[in-house]
Amino acid sequence: MCVRLRFRPLFLAIAVFGFGLALPDTSLAEPDQVVVFDLDRTLFSPERRIARILQDLGVEPDQARRLLSKDRSALGAKDLAAFRRLFGDYSNGSHKSSPFGRLFYYDSSYLVHDAVMPGAPEFVRWLTQNHHIKIIYLSGRIQERFQDATWVQLQTAGFPGKFEAELILEPEFSGLTHDDFKLGVLKSRLQERSILAIFDDSSRNLLAFKKALYPETQLFRPVRDKSKTPLEPNPIIEILDYEKDFPLLENFFGAGRDCSGFMKKPNAEQNR
Repeated sequence: MCVRLRFRPLFLAIAVFGFGLALPDTSLAEPDQVVVFDLDRTLFSPERRIARILQDLGVEPDQARRLLSKDRSALGAKDLAAFRRLFGDYSNGSHKSSPFGRLFYYDSSYLVHDAVMPGAPEFVRWLTQNHHIKIIYLSGRIQERFQDATWVQLQTAGFPGKFEAELILEPEFSGLTHDDFKLGVLKSRLQERSILAIFDDSSRNLLAFKKALYPETQLFRPVRDKSKTPLEPNPIIEILDYEKDFPLLENFFGAGRDCSGFMKKPNAEQNR
């Protein structure tokens, strides 16, 4: 008994020292600055996924190619009836219950056919490793159907994974449009952080974000071809791909950039 008591202070010292090692390092605190990325047509190109779904639905390859180029007459219906039977109508929500929608919106197994946007994984990793920026993936993909598969897709492609980034997908029965869902997330969950930039393929979404959130937030839109007649002044920076446009992106996110202007919270007027 006496021997055990004699060594108890040593055990306490070891325990305290060990506890100190386990304490979180405040120097590694979560970043205050955030960059938000959409997924489809922003980090991943879904054209091959769409082509495979059309193939599985019995659409001929030539028809599929024309449909992917937005040639709706490929189905041979001048009144677009055949097109709507296949794809449904976004305005009334039938696009998700259509033959195409049941596979595109609910079957995550088709994600393996996506192509990675050139240079995207390297650029997103560069943000986290060089600038201590929080990455948030924000997508209208259905959470209950795509959460696990999307993490696998991101990590397989070389993007920052679960321990380095956050993934926010839309609940299946949110009752919101994709646009309203994304805007609601940005306004409610990210107000306490500085949203440095948003990458999204929808100019409509980006302009809505710009109006409702931080005026200083920079907007980036991946495109196939840069607009010949951009808006004047154009608040959206178009990029062909992350690899070719890396010098432009590096200039914006460069280490010498003064980001103090991004630290203020939205005012009451902006939150309306």
